[in-house]
Amino acid sequence: MTEKEAIILLIYYNDWRRGEDIEMPNPTQIGIALDTIINEYFKREEQMSNKELLENFIEWLRQQDSLYILNESDEIIKKFLNEIKEK
Repeated sequence: MTEKEAIILLIYYNDWRRGEDIEMPNPTQIGIALDTIINEYFKREEQMSNKELLENFIEWLRQQDSLYILNESDEIIKKFLNEIKEK
């Protein structure tokens, strides 16, 4: 189920729950719609966290005295990650 389909179904469900004279939606589909919305929320939350971490890293690099060519083993990355953990 797509996010848009889930939203449409949940709007329909809410209308039914509030007394609209419409057919009751399938409870299994309502559960799937809720799962879809919840999963999409957590995906966005994770993407935002990753984006924020990258922005912090770039800002931190700008504050350093020298420009480094980075790879995973560089001490500068370890230093940055340690500073992030401390915050």
